[in-house]
Amino acid sequence: MRPPRLSGGARRRLVHGSLIGATVAYVGVLVVAPLVGIAVAALKPGLSAWRTVFSDPYATHAYVLTGFITAETLLVTTVMGVAVALVLARDRFPGRAVVSALVDLPLAVSPVVVGLAAVLLFGRGGWFEPWFAARGIQVLFAVPSMVLVTIFISIPFVIREVAPLLQELGTEEEEAARTLGASHLQTFFRVTLPNIRWGLLYGIALTLAMVSILMLSGIEIFKRRQEKGRGA
Repeated sequence: MRPPRLSGGARRRLVHGSLIGATVAYVGVLVVAPLVGIAVAALKPGLSAWRTVFSDPYATHAYVLTGFITAETLLVTTVMGVAVALVLARDRFPGRAVVSALVDLPLAVSPVVVGLAAVLLFGRGGWFEPWFAARGIQVLFAVPSMVLVTIFISIPFVIREVAPLLQELGTEEEEAARTLGASHLQTFFRVTLPNIRWGLLYGIALTLAMVSILMLSGIEIFKRRQEKGRGA
């Protein structure tokens, strides 16, 4: 006897469930499993190792500095990223293509090149070094250069997530709000921002991931140099 054939709805549900299962398995293998491995490796030495790390003043300073740079970067990239995305999506002006290309420049340039450019601009004999030195401001090998370089590398993420969303949404809702008497700020906070919130949050998440990678790499390099110095 022939087995009963599945109806069209049952087949669609089966395909849909299979795709969801494959997606969950894919994310579990590539994302969840490494996170679980990191957590297990971090907890393996016990809480005493954690107390030893956080009692080290150098480590504490590194983590506090990481939090400060992260907060500064997120604030600047969020505000400026949304502003630049609004300009690229809503305005038409000469040089718009050049500005759009400059937005993508940090994604194409290696962080090593960005660091070299910072040395050429703010290092000894750099373009802006005399002006800052005359006012007693140290930019290179200090917090200002770390913040500037991190912002430069991270700002495209917010812009490239928000600008296409603004273009897709159009201006009909914003024009309707202004027609009803809303100011530009009211239109932004009550119409534009709610419509772009998910794209903005995704750009912030990408920025946070990039900042975390950069900061953790710097902390690891710092720790290795300390270990070499103690061994010597």
